[in-house]
Order: sequence, then structure tokens, then C-alpha cells
Amino acid sequence: MCYANGGAVFLIPYLIALFFIAVPLYLVETSYGQLIECKLHHRYSIIDKRFWAVSLVQVSVCFFTCIYYITLMAWSFSFFFDSFSS
Repeated sequence: MCYANGGAVFLIPYLIALFFIAVPLYLVETSYGQLIECKLHHRYSIIDKRFWAVSLVQVSVCFFTCIYYITLMAWSFSFFFDSFSS
């Protein structure tokens, strides 16, 4: 798909999003985590008690992402070792 639509043209919006959105958000999250110095599920509720749901969503997204990648790695290892059998 990338080759049919111009090759590496997709790198332009990717790099723009990387440098103007992803890296600044990562730096803000890292500096905020170092400033507060507490566990993930307590960070936003320290600011205001109404933000307890943000912490809950962060923990659940982290959990489901870990479950997804563990399953993906298990499939990859399974296919890798099955490729050596005849």
C-alpha cells in the first residue's frame, strides 16, 4: 500500500506527529511522574479527587495492552518454532 501510494511519503506525517505530538507528550508524562513520585493509579487523584477515573483508565489500558502483546509474542514464538518442523 505504501509503495503504490508514493513509497516513503507516509514518513512525513509520521515524523510530524512523532516530533510535535508523541515526544512532547512523553516528556510531559515522564516529568509529571518524576514530580509527583507516586504510583500510577494515584497520580491524577492527587491533583483532584474527580480525576480518579483517569487513573482507572490508565491502569486498564496498560493491562489490556500487556495482555495483547503477551498474546502476540506467544503467537510469534509458536509460528517461529513451528517453521522448523517438517
